[in-house]
Amino acid sequence: MKVLIVPLFFMVVLMGCGKVQFASSDEYIQSLKVSNPQVIINDDKAFTNQQSVRLHLQVVNATEMYITNDPSCETGGEWQPFVEARDWDLSELNQEVSVYAKFRRNEKYESECVTDSIIHDDIPPTLNLVETPEVLNGLKSVRVGFMTTDENSGLDKSLCGLDQNALQYCSEHIEVSVNEGYHSVSVKSWDKAGNGSEIKITQWYSDQTGPDVKLIQVPKAYDNQKNQVLLFEANDHSGVQNYECSLNGSPWQSCRENHFLSNLPEGANVFYVRAQDKVGNWSLPVNASWVSDFTPPQVEWLFKPEDFSSLKKERLSFRGVDQLSPSYYYCSIDIEAFQRCEPKEFYSKELVEGNHQYRIYGVDEAGNQSKLMETKWLTDFTPPILANLSLPQHMTNKTDGVIQFQVEDKWTHVASIRCSINGQTFPCSTKTNETLSHQTIGVKNLNIEAVDRVGNILRENLKFTVYQEVTKETEDLDITDHGELDLLFVMDNSGSMDDEQEKMSKRFSSFLPYLEDINWHIAITTTDLREKDKDYQDGQLVHFGETQHRWIEPSMGFSVANDLFKSTIQRKENGSDTESGVGASYRVLERFANGESPHTGFFRDKANFNIVVVSDEDESINEFKKNPGRLVDSVAKLWPGKDFSFHSIVVNEGDDDCKDTFGHRVGKTYEWLSDRTNGVKASVCSKDYAEPLSHIGDKIRNAFRTIKLKCPPVDRDGDGVIDIEVNRSDFPKYTVNGSQLVLEELIPLGKYQIQYYCAVD
Repeated sequence: MKVLIVPLFFMVVLMGCGKVQFASSDEYIQSLKVSNPQVIINDDKAFTNQQSVRLHLQVVNATEMYITNDPSCETGGEWQPFVEARDWDLSELNQEVSVYAKFRRNEKYESECVTDSIIHDDIPPTLNLVETPEVLNGLKSVRVGFMTTDENSGLDKSLCGLDQNALQYCSEHIEVSVNEGYHSVSVKSWDKAGNGSEIKITQWYSDQTGPDVKLIQVPKAYDNQKNQVLLFEANDHSGVQNYECSLNGSPWQSCRENHFLSNLPEGANVFYVRAQDKVGNWSLPVNASWVSDFTPPQVEWLFKPEDFSSLKKERLSFRGVDQLSPSYYYCSIDIEAFQRCEPKEFYSKELVEGNHQYRIYGVDEAGNQSKLMETKWLTDFTPPILANLSLPQHMTNKTDGVIQFQVEDKWTHVASIRCSINGQTFPCSTKTNETLSHQTIGVKNLNIEAVDRVGNILRENLKFTVYQEVTKETEDLDITDHGELDLLFVMDNSGSMDDEQEKMSKRFSSFLPYLEDINWHIAITTTDLREKDKDYQDGQLVHFGETQHRWIEPSMGFSVANDLFKSTIQRKENGSDTESGVGASYRVLERFANGESPHTGFFRDKANFNIVVVSDEDESINEFKKNPGRLVDSVAKLWPGKDFSFHSIVVNEGDDDCKDTFGHRVGKTYEWLSDRTNGVKASVCSKDYAEPLSHIGDKIRNAFRTIKLKCPPVDRDGDGVIDIEVNRSDFPKYTVNGSQLVLEELIPLGKYQIQYYCAVD
C-alpha cells in the first residue's frame, strides 16, 4: 500500500553559461524537487511469513532516504544514502505491518513520507482428515476427505497425492482408484502467506483377491487307499476366515485344513477346496485329481515255452491289463533278480541245458501288485548219445556178426529210433542186440538215428566191414635181372614190301631204347612157308648180315645190333606171294619143340615172348598150322604162364589207298591175334614206323613191369582198396589188372615178399 504524506518541493539552480539559453524559472525550480517517492514491500505482495522483507525504493532526484516504522517519518530511523533496495525487519508479526520512508536531496529538498504495508503470517493452516478408509479393506475406489482452517492470511491451496505419485490440487476430498496392495494418500494445505500445514497421511491395504490356497497333502495320481486325508492351507493378507470343500462336484461344504475322505469310489476322483478371506474375497477353487484303483493288474501268458525245449533262446509273450492305472511289469529268469520288462513278445537270454523258470508280476501306479505268474520248462540241447557200442569184428560173407548198442538221453527220454545198414532198415531200440547173417562183402554203413523228446537228433554213421572169406597167399620174388624178352619179327618178304622193309629199317634205332635194361633176343623170319633150303623159309631164323648170328642180343652193343637188324630186315629175295605170318610163327615154335638149333638157343623158358608181323596181306590159307587160335594154344602148351603178345603192322580197315595197291587185304587174322593177346595193332601204310614201334616198345616194356599172381587179389575188407602187402618200401607203385600187378617202373633188383588174398567161392 502506498500513501503520499507531503507535497514535493523542487529547487531550480541556475547555472551560468554564456551561450546557453535557460528555460523559465518555474521549470527550473520544478526540476530541482525530489519527486515520485515510493516504497514497495516484497514486490508488492500482500502476505509474507518472514519477518525480514525486501524493500524496493523509488524516487526522483533524491540522494538520501529515511526508513522507519513511524508513520510520521520523524522517528525510528536515520538518513542514509539512497539505495534502490534493502532488507527490512517488520516491527510486528502475524498482523498487517507498515513501513514508512521519505527522501531528500542536499538536505534542502525533501519528499513527503510514503508507506507500504504487508500482512505477516507465519502460522500454518490447521489440516484434519475427516474421511479415511479402513486400514484393511477390499475397495478398488477410495475417498479421503479433509478440512483446513487458517486465521490470518487465509487458505491458499491444498495438494493431495496417491502413493508415490505427484501431488495434485484437491479441495476437501480426493477419490482414487487402486489395485490390490498397500496404498497411502497424502494431503497438505498452504495459506496465502506460504505456510504449509503438516502433511496428513492415511494408509491402508486394499485386498481385492481371494486367499492363495495350496494343497499340501493329496493322494498320488493313482492310489489304492479307500480313505484319504488331504491337507491344505491358504494365505491372505487379510487373513482366512473360512474353507469350503467339494468332492466330485458335490455341493460346497465348510471344511478344515485337514479334510478326511472315506470310502472313496474306485475310478477318477476330483477334490475341490476354496477359501474366503476376512474382507470377503473368495479364492478360486483349487483341485486335486487322482484315480482310486483298488484292483491289481491282470497278467496272462500269450506264448510261453513248451515243457520240454531244445531252443537256446526262448520266445515268450505276455499281456498285462489294468483298467485304471498305468502298470509296470517285472520279470525274472531262473534265480536272477526281477527286472523291468514290457508286455510284448521277447526272447530270453541264451540258456544252458537244464530246468528253467520264468516269473512275471505286475504293479500298477496305485501300488496294487498282481499274483506271481510262473512257467517252467526243461531245456535240452544235446541229442541222445550212443553207448556200449559193439560192431562185428572180422565178419565175413560166410560168418555171422552181432551189433550191440544203447541209446541214452541225459535230459529227456528217447522218443524214436531208426536203424539201417546200407539203407535197409532193421528193428532196433534203445537197447539193441541184433545178429546179422548172410551179408554181402564190403564196408557197411550202419546208420542210427535217434530223436529225443524235444527233437534233438542223434545221427551216427558207423562203419563195419564184411570181409571176403579168403585164403592168404604169399609170393616170394628174387629179382636178379629186369626180365628176358624173346622177340620174333615175321617180315613179309614178298615183292610188294620193299618200302615197308625200308621204313622198318630206318626206325629200328628208335625202337631199341625201349628194351634198355631188358635181356632180349631178337630174331627174324619171313612169311614165306615154302619148304626149300633157304634160311628165310619155313620158319627158319635168318642170319643177321654176313654173320652166323641167328639172333641179336644186348651183349653185341647197341650200334652193332642196330646195324645187323637194319641190314637183315630189308630182304633181298623175292619171297612167296602166299604170305603166312601165323604159319611162319607156328613153324618157329615147332622147330623149337623139335629141338632144332638155333631155335632152342633163341627161346628161353622165363622170357616174355612177343611176335611182330609186318605184312600188307592177311593170312593166306586157313590150314591147321595157320589157325591163329592154335598159335596161342601152342605158346601156352610150350610155356605155361608165359607172357605172350602178338603185334600186327598190317593193313587196317580204312587204309583204302594202301589196301587198293596191288590188291592188299586187311590183316584181320593178325588183328584178331593182337586183340586176343593184348598186342599192338598198327597200319603198315604208315609213312613213318616210329609211332607203331614206340607203341610196341611201350607194350613190351610194360610187360616187364608186370608181376603175375596166383589169383586176382581181392579187397577183403570192402574198403575199395585191394589188400596187398609188400615187405619193401622201395617196391614201385602199381595198379592191379586181374591177377597181375602192373608196376609204374621196373622193379629194383632184390628179394620181395608179396602177400595178398584170394577169394573162397
